[in-house]
Amino acid sequence: MVDSVFKKELFELIKRNLLKNSLKKKKQTVFYKELNEKILGTVSFGISNYGRSNIICLNPVIGVMSKDVENLMEKTTGLSTLKDFMPTISTPLGYLLLDKSYKEWEFEKGKDHSQIVAEMVGKITTNGFSFFTGRDTLKGVILEVEKDNFILQPSKLYKLPLLYYCNGEKEKGLDFINRNMTPDNIPYQTFKDKYKEL
Repeated sequence: MVDSVFKKELFELIKRNLLKNSLKKKKQTVFYKELNEKILGTVSFGISNYGRSNIICLNPVIGVMSKDVENLMEKTTGLSTLKDFMPTISTPLGYLLLDKSYKEWEFEKGKDHSQIVAEMVGKITTNGFSFFTGRDTLKGVILEVEKDNFILQPSKLYKLPLLYYCNGEKEKGLDFINRNMTPDNIPYQTFKDKYKEL
């Protein structure tokens, strides 16, 4: 189990560094940047310790959230993705770095973490903020989802039609639903019915 005091102290340090770089805090491990009125850039952290209470490993996850799409997710699926602050598209930061592979930053209890936090935050603000560029519009997010980038297939089935809807292309969204969702699957059928009602 992760040491809660250690985690709190670590995220205080991370918070101070991220706030200096124009990010705002949403929750202890979730931060955001307003890209425009309708789209947010998000930074969250996967946390693990591999069974060692004196270690915290962090995997920063960079995302982009369309507030309109996530609001419609609740109306059509009952999932509170906007309230829970779940991005529309996202990727672990490591895949945006030169090695393009999964990367964690490791912190050991009782040690000075300022240098490691500064390095991690530097990668977030350089590579993560670059990720926001071009994905800060509805069209930019749609293009990524259409290419199966930065989204899992089950999420795409719901979010791509909602992206089309928000872009004024409701029929295109309905066509996607009809071509990709199994009619005998009750959750998908419920989604289709609610989508039609929008």
